[in-house]
Formats: sequence, structure tokens, C-alpha cells
Amino acid sequence: MKSTPLLAGLLAAAMLLADLVVIRRWPAAPDASLLLFGGLAAGQIALVAMWSLWGTAPWLLRLLAPAALAAWLSLPLAAATAGRWPEWFLVLTLFAGLVALPLGCLFRGEKRSAGQRDTRRKPGTAAGGRLQFSLGGLLSWMTLIAVACALRDKFAFPWAYGREVAVYGVCLAAVAVGALRTSAWWTSESPGSMYARVAGLTLVCLVSGWFMHATTGVRNVSFYTLLALIEAIVICIGLSVCVAANRPETS
Repeated sequence: MKSTPLLAGLLAAAMLLADLVVIRRWPAAPDASLLLFGGLAAGQIALVAMWSLWGTAPWLLRLLAPAALAAWLSLPLAAATAGRWPEWFLVLTLFAGLVALPLGCLFRGEKRSAGQRDTRRKPGTAAGGRLQFSLGGLLSWMTLIAVACALRDKFAFPWAYGREVAVYGVCLAAVAVGALRTSAWWTSESPGSMYARVAGLTLVCLVSGWFMHATTGVRNVSFYTLLALIEAIVICIGLSVCVAANRPETS
């Protein structure tokens, strides 16, 4: 995801403003606010996971960005639900990794099929493609591992809801992949292809909503379907702005 710092800042500010608006309205409309904030949270985590995967910022910043966003989003979710902040933080962090995994495979597959192979030796790689870490990078990894080990007793995975969390994660990750493929054609000059991809993304949201409802049965299908649609809309808007801003001028 190549974007200017100004564009990235504006997108982050818009997302933060949307979060604050929903949080402010939460006491007046708890169900609607939970629906909106859940979709916003899933979409924002997916966008940050994409940026962490394809961004050009230092790797440590791209690694910490999803964790920082998950920490922020976990606060209102923990306050409005029966879950604790550490549980929500762990679930959202794992969701970022779950989103990044298929997107990384998708990106490599599309790059290989398009024949875009860079044979030049990149900085930081040794002969044969082996990755070389600097001393600072190794120390950073050791620090992160030490912090994770120190906090292992503070973050307990909600095993009682493990099945629901797994189904939600897989379904929302599938929506994120569908939104990525749709937004790639959002600003294209081929309306037919765009309409087909939008229809496919809508179908993915409907199927995901049905699966999430069938797993718990706590809420109706429309709640989970709208949750998936909100996530898809957030991702499509964010990626479409980036695509439109980086398109070459045709005038």
C-alpha cells in the first residue's frame, strides 16, 4: 500500500473520528453502536494489517501498528461487553495476523502470475535470498519476545468462546480478502468487472453473516451480515482512496 504520509494521516484521522462518534453515541443506542463499532474495528484492523504487510515504513513500526490499534479498539469493546480488555486485545491482534496471512499469499500469487519478478538483490538480503538482520533488528526482536513472555500471564485467550472467535475470524478475514479484490477495480474503467466483483463481495458478506449467526444464534442474520458489510465498506473506501491518489494523471 503506497500512500503519502499526508493521505495516511487523513485516513487515520477519519477513522479515529468515526470511532469517537460511535463511542459517544454508545449509551443512547447500544445495539446499533456495537454493530457499527464492530464493523469499523474489523475494517480498520484489516487496513492496518494490509499496510503492515505491504507498507514501506520500518518493519518495527509496521509490526507495532496493529497492536497499537487493537489496544485502542479494545477499550470501548471491553467496556460495552462482558469481555476483558486483554481478551479483546488478543482477539483483535490475532485477527490482524489472520487477515495478513491470506493477503500475503494472494499478493504473492498475483505477483507471480503477472510475471513481476524482481531479480535485483534487495537491501538487507544475502546471496541466495536469505534475509540478514542488523544488530538493532535482532535486539528489537529479543525485546519484543521478552515483553511477550513477561505479559503471558496477563493475556488469557477466551477459550470458552474459542469456536465463535475462530468462525468470526475466518469469516471476517474472507470479507477482507473479498474487499481487497473488489477495491482493486473500484476505480477501474471496466464497469462490468467492477459490478461482478461488488456482487461477489456482497455474496461473501451474506454467507459470512449466515455462518456467524449459525455459530452462536444470539442475534439475527441481518446483524452479522451488516457487520460484514460495514467492514467491507471501510476497507473498500480506504483502499480506493489510496488507489485513486496513486493513479497517474491522464490529463
